[in-house]
Amino acid sequence: MCWLIGSVAERFLRFATCPVLLVRDAIVAT
Repeated sequence: MCWLIGSVAERFLRFATCPVLLVRDAIVAT
């Protein structure tokens, strides 16, 4: 069960940080 939570958390973090990086790149580009 612990590995499942870790996998979901890792996937969520990766999904959450992707838009942040895109937004940061957009801000830097402007």
